[in-house]
Amino acid sequence: MCGIVLATGTLATNEKKMFKRMLELDTVRGPHSTGIVSAGLTTKISKALGTPWDLFQCKHFDTAMTNASRALIGHNRYATQGVISRQNAHPFEHGDYLGVH
Repeated sequence: MCGIVLATGTLATNEKKMFKRMLELDTVRGPHSTGIVSAGLTTKISKALGTPWDLFQCKHFDTAMTNASRALIGHNRYATQGVISRQNAHPFEHGDYLGVH
C-alpha cells in the first residue's frame, strides 16, 4: 500500500526538515516511487522513481521545496497495479488538478 504525508501552515526550515523526515519514514509504505506537491505562490510537483533519497537528489525537488510556504503533500508508492514508471508515480496531473491517493 502507498503512504501519504502532509505539512500545512507557515512552512519554515524546521517544518520542511520534518516533512522530509516523514517522507523518509513513510518509505515503509512504498519504495517504488516518491513525489511531492508544494504550494506557495505557485504549485509545483516533483517526483522520481525510487525512495525519497532518490527524489532528494533531483534539482526539481529543491525547486519545489523552495516554493513551499503554505503546504506540502508527499506520496510514497507501492506498485500494486501498473508498472513502475514516472507516468504512474504520484502526484497525478490532469490539467489544473493534482492528486495523490
